[in-house]
Amino acid sequence: MIDVSCCLKSGFPRFSWKSRFLLPVFCVCRSLNHARGSILITTLGVISIFSVIVVKLCFQSRQVILLQDRGIAEFENKVDFISGLYLAESVILEDPYPHEDSLQDIWYGRMNLEDAWEERISILISDEESKLDLNAVSEGILKKFLELYGDEVRPLKTDGKDWIKEVMKLRQKERIGSFEELYLLEDIPFEDLEGLRSFLTVYSGFGEINLNTAHPLVLKAVVGSLVGDDFAKKDLYSKMMGFRSDKNKDLRSFQEHEIHDFRREDLAPELFMAKLRLNKT
Repeated sequence: MIDVSCCLKSGFPRFSWKSRFLLPVFCVCRSLNHARGSILITTLGVISIFSVIVVKLCFQSRQVILLQDRGIAEFENKVDFISGLYLAESVILEDPYPHEDSLQDIWYGRMNLEDAWEERISILISDEESKLDLNAVSEGILKKFLELYGDEVRPLKTDGKDWIKEVMKLRQKERIGSFEELYLLEDIPFEDLEGLRSFLTVYSGFGEINLNTAHPLVLKAVVGSLVGDDFAKKDLYSKMMGFRSDKNKDLRSFQEHEIHDFRREDLAPELFMAKLRLNKT
């Protein structure tokens, strides 16, 4: 506070003793406040810059940690996958009859794993010869199969006739190398092909189906495409399914192997009919 007197001489105000004492103090205070303000602004600027640097470093560190975690997860998945392959291979190699696969084989189906493994992987082993090989299946069998699939599993969005023709043209040019090639065909929707994938293959290598492991729908399509009346076809299908039924699994022994499984030589007409106890008429 400045105390200024009202007496003016020579155009200059006359300050009292109080004003002369407080004026230097006022100037010093203004200088200190200005210095403090500059320091505060500088400090805030430094803190802001430091905050930006810290945030950036934290973000980069977080990204590095995420990438490391992802890399570790991918490595663990690869280890689990390779371990699963070795487990499956070891079980398959224990099969005493490696050239005659059936539903009763110890390796067929979902593997029973130890608790530690069950939490990490699931292993399902199947026979590619249980499916229709698109590199070898006849047009008649494939047509019959699509009809049965639409009636018993799920209606198809198309009748599949044009798709069958495309498959036949495709395999005439060269062998279908992967199932993914079929997704490039335009005459069957993606959803239909995804459902059919459980019944179709291009990897069997032989072009034949295994009567011991063929899916019931596949077996029914093969039988249904044969020449004969419907009653005879139903009887043949029923007896084939009954022959390889799971009820034989409890009675299975290595000595009984020849009784409960179809073998290649059994496909000779007389042996086949005798094994299934079919009427020769």
